[in-house]
Amino acid sequence: LVVGDAGDILSGGNFHAEPVAFAADQIALAIAEIGSITERRIATLVDPALNYGLPAFLSPDPGLNSGLMVAEITAAALMAEN
Repeated sequence: LVVGDAGDILSGGNFHAEPVAFAADQIALAIAEIGSITERRIATLVDPALNYGLPAFLSPDPGLNSGLMVAEITAAALMAEN
């Protein structure tokens, strides 16, 4: 990097970013795994066959109100993209 009229030459760093990329990849894997676990927890929570007697989709009137159905579908769709 050459600075204007002064003519000073400065190093731009140009460091090797492979260690940073490895760390970022590990973080991405961890976040994807946490998302998968969270999606399964949501699915278990809204399923009346698995949630120990709670109403379907945690709604007082599951036939009329969607409760957390949309949140579960959104979480499943997001995890399907990974």
